[in-house]
Amino acid sequence: MEDAHEIKADFMTLGGGLILAVTIVATLFLIMSLLVPVVDRLQLAIIAMLAGACWLYMINRFSEKLKLEEGHLEFDTALGRKQIFNLDEVMGLRLTDLGWSLNGNFYLLEISVYDKRRPLQIGLGPCWRRSDLAGFVGAIGKKLENQNQIYAD
Repeated sequence: MEDAHEIKADFMTLGGGLILAVTIVATLFLIMSLLVPVVDRLQLAIIAMLAGACWLYMINRFSEKLKLEEGHLEFDTALGRKQIFNLDEVMGLRLTDLGWSLNGNFYLLEISVYDKRRPLQIGLGPCWRRSDLAGFVGAIGKKLENQNQIYAD
C-alpha cells in the first residue's frame, strides 16, 4: 500500500444529490421571500435560518475526508475538528451502513482501540460511495494485519 491514501465525500451520490436539492430549494424559498412583500419578518428569519443550516450541513458533509498516512488515520471536515488515530493503538475497524438515519449519519466507522473499552465512532454522511469506503477500510485492515505480523515475529 502507498504511504498516503485519501478518500473524500462526493456530491455525485444519491445522498449528495438529495442534500444539494434541499439546499437549492431552501435558498430559492429565501430568495422568493425577500422578493414578496407579504412575508413577515419572523417568517423571513425562519426561512433564512433554514437556508443557512442547509448550507452549513452541505458544506460540512461535502468536505468529509478520510486519510491514511504513515502510521496515522485522519478524519477531517470543514466545520469539525480533525480526528487523528495512531494505527499502533488500533485493533480493528468496522464499517456499518445505517441507511437513512435521523441524525444525518449514513455510515458509522467504529475504531477499536487497545486502551478503550468501547470503540470510537465516526459518523459519516450520505455523500460517500460505499465501494470507496469498503476499499479504504479493507486497505487499513490489511495494513493492521501486516503490523500485527511484524509485532508477532
